[in-house]
Amino acid sequence: MERELSVLENAFDSLNESFRQYRLGELTSVNLKFSVMLFAHFVELAQIHLLQATGAPRGKRPGFANDTKILSSSGERVMPADLAESIDSLRKKRNEMQHNRVTYKPFEVRILISTVLTSFYAYARGFEVELKDGVDKENLQLFSHLTNPKVAFLAIAQDKALAVSDNGVSYGCYECGENRVASKHEDKITCHNCLHVHSLNT
Repeated sequence: MERELSVLENAFDSLNESFRQYRLGELTSVNLKFSVMLFAHFVELAQIHLLQATGAPRGKRPGFANDTKILSSSGERVMPADLAESIDSLRKKRNEMQHNRVTYKPFEVRILISTVLTSFYAYARGFEVELKDGVDKENLQLFSHLTNPKVAFLAIAQDKALAVSDNGVSYGCYECGENRVASKHEDKITCHNCLHVHSLNT
């Protein structure tokens, strides 16, 4: 049976699969690579939909980078500069993962996806596109977490604490009260959530 998808439906397919890979990436970081690639595909297609909604031409050389440039420099609903920069970073990371030797830290991937999604969610609403409506039920909680900077930052802080710790152990922080957010480096314990630094020599 043949299945037909609009550009936006195609985008949501990739977004939902990106979320599934993201959740699996909580256990193994290799899935985060696929999450980035699928998430970038979602943004690429979503941009095409937004351009089609405005009737704006995609230019003589249509493509991911060019579409971001058009949305950030013309029309009534100009893409914010910080969102355009985040999307460029996402596109470059996607290209690196597809075509080159790649190194990445899980918390950096989570920061990138959360940053782009939070801003793109608000931007798309200006086109009367509600991203939440295209998210599968099983992914709604993750979508809510990623678009809530406070919740997303806590999860990222916990990832980072484990990744940069001298001894491979993460600690709770008595200053902010969160668990698994601090790491030991030399003679200091640093919280990656509230940024409090505790010296072990005092």
